[in-house]
Amino acid sequence: MALLLVCLETNSPPTRTSAAAFTGSSSSAASATNDVEKTVTFTPAPDGTKTFMWNTRWFNEGVPILAPCNRPSYGHLLTPKEVAGQILVGYIHHWDPGHDPFPCKERKTEELAGVVWFDLGEIYDKPSLAFAKKAVLKFKALESGATDNEARRLITTCRDELQLPGVDWIKTKPGNAIPKTGPLEPRKYIECRLSEECSIDVTSIVNNWITGREDRYGFTIVGPDESGIIKDEAPSDNAGCTTRYGDFQLTVTYKYEEKGPPIIILPLPEKPSVPVGGASPSGGGGLETRTNYALAANGGTAKASSQYNDNYSSAAAINGEVLGIHKGSDPATGSLWHSDSPTFPQWLEVTFAGGSSKLISEIDLFTFQDNVDAPESVYEGTTTFSKDKYGLTQFQVQYWHYKFGWVDIPNATFTAEKANSFVWNKFKLDPNIQTTKIRVLTHASGDGYSRIVELQAWGK
Repeated sequence: MALLLVCLETNSPPTRTSAAAFTGSSSSAASATNDVEKTVTFTPAPDGTKTFMWNTRWFNEGVPILAPCNRPSYGHLLTPKEVAGQILVGYIHHWDPGHDPFPCKERKTEELAGVVWFDLGEIYDKPSLAFAKKAVLKFKALESGATDNEARRLITTCRDELQLPGVDWIKTKPGNAIPKTGPLEPRKYIECRLSEECSIDVTSIVNNWITGREDRYGFTIVGPDESGIIKDEAPSDNAGCTTRYGDFQLTVTYKYEEKGPPIIILPLPEKPSVPVGGASPSGGGGLETRTNYALAANGGTAKASSQYNDNYSSAAAINGEVLGIHKGSDPATGSLWHSDSPTFPQWLEVTFAGGSSKLISEIDLFTFQDNVDAPESVYEGTTTFSKDKYGLTQFQVQYWHYKFGWVDIPNATFTAEKANSFVWNKFKLDPNIQTTKIRVLTHASGDGYSRIVELQAWGK
């Protein structure tokens, strides 16, 4: 039986940030991190298996008034027995050839699919973003039965070629009818014979759940789609094939960063500054300050997908000027980054000094305000722009993860349904993220161009 693998919701949305701790006053404390690798085998969650059914029907109405078809109503062709930890997969055909002179033909197929989902909270709840090195779904075909054209039960199992599970990925939710949609991952076939262990590699699917690329879903095993051939081709028979699966296990080998004991970093003694003719200052030290690692003066470098001209280059978005008061001037002293054309997506990327990794607690994004010729002071989360003007309405703020590539910053994605209207957006990162670079991926603005006045990345 060609089987499809479907995905079902299990838990709350994932946190897409790498955790790292940092505290400090006159001295600072950072936590050493170690890569930890674990292998865990999960069994289905309580009530984590369920069999779903749906049917496809075609029939001939006969001749209205003169010779209508009066068919008896009947329910399901099969009522599957629910067994904890098991599912039933397959199909059952019903065929009525009717009778002369006005045949009342009828075809009906019932399809069965089984759902299994796991609680992966142990992985999702790690303080840093985990990474699945290997994830394998295992199960067994416990029993199989077939019927012939006369709906008589056969002693033999379904044909071998009807017991070859494949992998498709179809999203649905427990309790809902399973949608008939195409695969989100290439189909893979394996042999799964009675009482033998079946095994499917699902590493990429589990990593999609961990990173949030897809919502958290489990798996559904479903038979071949019989609906497309219900009217014009086979099955003009009463055949059927069902297989019961059980002994489900999901084995995941994953890695994550674990905080070690704090490493205390004592500050170097301050070199006293003595004005000419003055006395040495008493005491020393001062307030702890944050650093904008994206700033060019701090070693940040920027690049972009395009630029309008040299005065609107990516460098203008990391020069420390947040209002765009020197629009179109030297990007080192003012201006903003401006894309070359009204097309999307565009992007602006900032790399920290020397490509070094920094602990970031906040990212600030300044887009263009309405009053372009005489910009005014802006306030975070208060100053708005007109939707038909120049500010970015749809965008994503992302950071670079050394294993997963670009990962969305939590609560920093704006879409048509959730459009941005603020000139200044501040994104607090709790827990902080450890990264070497950040970027803004733009998708829409009032006039079609991408403009960013300033992009900041704050840390200690």
